[in-house]
Amino acid sequence: MQIIQSTLPLYKFTIHIQATSPISFYNFPGIAFRGGFGWMLKLQTCLEKDRPSCKGCQFILHCPYASIFESHNVGYPNIFNELLLT
Repeated sequence: MQIIQSTLPLYKFTIHIQATSPISFYNFPGIAFRGGFGWMLKLQTCLEKDRPSCKGCQFILHCPYASIFESHNVGYPNIFNELLLT
């Protein structure tokens, strides 16, 4: 059996947000925060802002936004399939 070693960097962020006016959410406020965070991250980090999606972007393997919000295992070996086949 082949042992595959890889590193998985993990980061923990604590974000404190205070509303300046009343806010109402539907059922789950996490959706709104995730969407807002994704939108701001893409605005700040995208190198091809005119592209409608990340599909086909030459920077996708090194992009912070794509690694969080557009992760499709693009360009990476499928480790789980390799483990199952050995």
